[in-house]
Amino acid sequence: MTMATNAFLIDREMAKKVSDSGLGTIVISLNSLDEQAHDDLKGIKGSYLKRGMLSLILPSRLVIPEYASVLLYVNKHYLA
Repeated sequence: MTMATNAFLIDREMAKKVSDSGLGTIVISLNSLDEQAHDDLKGIKGSYLKRGMLSLILPSRLVIPEYASVLLYVNKHYLA
């Protein structure tokens, strides 16, 4: 089973629940490889770093984090 999320509300406690749920993959949205551009597009300062930390706080490697992005006019030069 797979879940898609922006990961902003996933803290250590939620990461443990996700891991214990039997979920196989968690897909995390990433709007840009550039931290500032990503945060600007999300409108949430610190959201880029939060996504990077998710793989560190997942208590088990049973849940595989994957990253996905939507190509937008404003982020195309960061993703190409």
